[in-house]
Amino acid sequence: MKLILSMGIPKKNIQNLKEGFRFKDALVQIIDWQSKNVIKQISYFPPANHLPKGLSIQFKGAYKYKYDFFVVTNTEVLIYDLLTWELKKVFSYPSFNDLHAVLYKDGKIYVCNTGLEMVQVLNEEGDIIEEINMASTATWNRFKKHIDYRTIPTTKPHEVHINHLFEIDGEIWVTRGQKGDAVKLYDQKIRFQVVNHNRDEIIICHDGKVKGDFIYFTSVDGHLIIINKFSKKVEEYINLNKINPFHKRIPWTRGVEVVDRYAFVGATKMRPTKFKELAKWAIKGEPIQMSSCILQVDLEKKEIVEIYEMQKYKSAAIYSIIM
Repeated sequence: MKLILSMGIPKKNIQNLKEGFRFKDALVQIIDWQSKNVIKQISYFPPANHLPKGLSIQFKGAYKYKYDFFVVTNTEVLIYDLLTWELKKVFSYPSFNDLHAVLYKDGKIYVCNTGLEMVQVLNEEGDIIEEINMASTATWNRFKKHIDYRTIPTTKPHEVHINHLFEIDGEIWVTRGQKGDAVKLYDQKIRFQVVNHNRDEIIICHDGKVKGDFIYFTSVDGHLIIINKFSKKVEEYINLNKINPFHKRIPWTRGVEVVDRYAFVGATKMRPTKFKELAKWAIKGEPIQMSSCILQVDLEKKEIVEIYEMQKYKSAAIYSIIM
């Protein structure tokens, strides 16, 4: 079995850098899970007109459709040929800031623009044909159209922090990290809760992998949350820190893939953030010690059965995991 990871590689002095300046390389790795060998690696550097010098370069959310691999940097949408890994297309616009996710459906490319808190829809030629605001204030009342947001390191704090796109029965949904929920893109009154904010140990939710009758979310503080696709109710919380056989704090958890009875969860070594309230869990109990890694979780036995620590990039920011 092969897993495709989209990642960002940090700069050596990451601890001293502000948000928006910490990553130096956008990387895709293809890992043979059985042998734990990296069988292919694709690195990418944006042109200067898509990202000013010094700002973070990283791959974030990715999506596979037939023979196309869609992936975003902070300021671009890229399409690779899955057979050859040739870069086919790159789209970038001044409104792109802190892109987190991408989804392709019926000839349209849906882009999760986290920085401007909206979903933008592109046609196959790369033209923006629609923009859907996800926050309480209209996008272009809150932001300014004349600004090139690709030059802005961060627009945080975010109101909703959208971070993932997924599809249920032909309808597109958006994960909202700050709200701890998911909403239907074209009818945002229809929503369901992922994270119960009354539970002190669970904070921002991420991803939303639909497999069979369930949707699998991560929360950045080390939980796997399983929701029934039909009832939209939580079936189970799995606290990965409690079942970690190494008894070390599991880092920032984001990407997830589900194969049969196993979930593969990407964990990223914690980095400093000026928004300390989002990382209060990190100072509780044991210090964070684990490097960036992939956790293989047995969903039936509720056990972490294997941990693959990143061989070369111990602090890589892991985003999507795709089989």
